[in-house]
Amino acid sequence: MSIIEYSSSGIMRVTLAVNVIALVENLFLLKGKLPMNCPYCNRPMIPGFIQARSEVYFTQSPHKILFAAKGNDVVLTKKNNTAPTAVAWHCENCKRVVVEYGDMI
Repeated sequence: MSIIEYSSSGIMRVTLAVNVIALVENLFLLKGKLPMNCPYCNRPMIPGFIQARSEVYFTQSPHKILFAAKGNDVVLTKKNNTAPTAVAWHCENCKRVVVEYGDMI
């Protein structure tokens, strides 16, 4: 199976190449991140990412209209034109996510 395929209409398919590039980017972004055990159950957590269509932030009281972080809100992702992303770890046992926002992607 080739990485680049052409259909009869001339449309190029690069799905496999895009997936390989995404995997390499993810490994680079997670490089140097230590494995984490869940702070609640102490089981190993799965490293990954939190993504959204717009900026993600923690707030102590929900906003009625979601536009942007305000006041004492803690911004977890950069606001950008693609997909705001933060490194995170997921515990399958507790169904909790721990987010690292010090080094925003």
